[in-house]
Amino acid sequence: MFDSLWWRYAWSGTLISLYGLVSWRASRLAAPDDPPTVGLPPAHHLVSLGSILVFYELIRHTGGSIWGGWGNVAGILLVLAVTGYRWAVRRGQPGLRYPGTVARVLFDAALPLAVGTPWGWLGLTAPAAAMAWWGFRRRQAETPSSPT
Repeated sequence: MFDSLWWRYAWSGTLISLYGLVSWRASRLAAPDDPPTVGLPPAHHLVSLGSILVFYELIRHTGGSIWGGWGNVAGILLVLAVTGYRWAVRRGQPGLRYPGTVARVLFDAALPLAVGTPWGWLGLTAPAAAMAWWGFRRRQAETPSSPT
C-alpha cells in the first residue's frame, strides 16, 4: 500500500491538511497573552515552502513501505497524536513557552515516517527545527532580562 507513490502523496496531503486545520483553529482559540509562535524571520515562509518541495521530491524518489507498512502506520499514529497535542495546548502549557512551535516541529518529525521517507528528516524536519531554534534565540535576545 505505501509502495504506491500516489498513496504516499495522498497520506501526506491529508495529514498536512488535518494538522493545518487543527493548528489554525487552535491558534484562533489561543490565550490572548500567550504568543502562539516564536518570532520567525521574514524568510520563514520561503524556507518552509522550499522544505516542503524538497520533502515531496523525497517522497517521490525515496519513499516506500517501512517495516512492511507498520512503520508508516506508526508514523500516521504519531502524526495524529501530535495533532491532538496541538489542540490540547491551544491555550498554553505550563512550563513550555511556545507549545505551538514545539508541536509543529514534532509534526514535521513524524510526517516523514508516516509516508515512508526517512530522508525527510533531513529535508523537512531539520529546516523546521533550525527555524524554531533561530526563532527561540531571536525571541530570547529581544526579551529584556530582569536585573538581579
